[in-house]
Formats: sequence, structure tokens, C-alpha cells
Amino acid sequence: MTLERKTDRAFRKLEGIVNGILVDSIIEDSEIRQLEMWCSDYRDLCEAHPFNQIVPYINRILAEGRISSEEMETLQWFIGQLYQDSVREDAGLAAGNTDSVAGRAAAEAAREAAVDRLTGLLCGIMADGSINAAELATLRECMQKNGASENCSRFGELFRTVETIPENREPTPDEQVQLKKIITTLVGPC
Repeated sequence: MTLERKTDRAFRKLEGIVNGILVDSIIEDSEIRQLEMWCSDYRDLCEAHPFNQIVPYINRILAEGRISSEEMETLQWFIGQLYQDSVREDAGLAAGNTDSVAGRAAAEAAREAAVDRLTGLLCGIMADGSINAAELATLRECMQKNGASENCSRFGELFRTVETIPENREPTPDEQVQLKKIITTLVGPC
């Protein structure tokens, strides 16, 4: 994997994690640990630009052991500012030309970007060990918005399961167990 591709994937996953943590506006210690795990997973990138600008902010959060919703939103904004190219893969899919080699490559890059963000979102959602109605609604919205992820067979069981849960209600304990099992199978322990 090229350094650029690894950097793109790391940023998209971080973006997804932060979005997943912010969904319910309650930030638990376990969610802060999810940021620590991201830093550990991408330690080799943390010294290089643009990570060297955002990792000190994350390290401050980790040292304090707490973060407010406002600080988390600042982190979300900071990620967006540092990684404005995060939509470049999506632009290829939006162009709609999948007949050419370049069009197919752009469509594949858009799918990969959607999967990376979804993976991060799932880790952020699962960081506190539960899935509530707000997180389920965000997951449902993400799936509907990102047909590219939906078409990835790897996520088929998750999409089908989410669609069986009525909107605007908390998942039952059995549905929680089923969702956690599926998500853990997809992204591993978060």
C-alpha cells in the first residue's frame, strides 16, 4: 500500500471514528481510548505531515483523559481542514463514468473511501459498547447515503439487520447483541 493511500485511509477512519463518537453527544472514557487505539494503529504516520498537526491535539485529549463535545467537534473540524482532499475519491463516483479504466478506478476509490469511513464510524459507535437509537439512525443514514458501501457484500448482513429494526426506537437487547456480533466480525474489536 502506498504512503498516500495509507494516509487517506487513516484520515478517513479517524473521521469516521470521531463522527461515530459524536453521534450521541455523550463521550465515554472508552471512546477516548478509541482515539488512543487509532494513534497506536497509525503510529508510523503520526510524525509526518499532516498527522503531526492533529496528533498533538489528540495526545492532549489522551493526557487529560476527557474531552467535551465542543472539543470533539473542534477535532472533527480540524480533521476536515487538514484533509480537504477526503472527497476527491467521491468525486470520481459522482462523475458516473465507469465505462473507462479511469472511471472504474475512481468508482473503486470512492467505494474504498466509503468503506473506510463506515469502518471508522462503526468503531466510534462501538467504542462505548452499546448502540442507541441515535447511533442506529446515523448508521442507517450513512448506509442510505453511501450506496457504494451498501454494494460491498462484506456489509450485506449489517445492512439487512439495520433495516429490520424500526426507525426511532432503541435496539432491543437481542438486536444489540446481533449488531455487536456483526460489527465485531466486520471491523474486529474496536
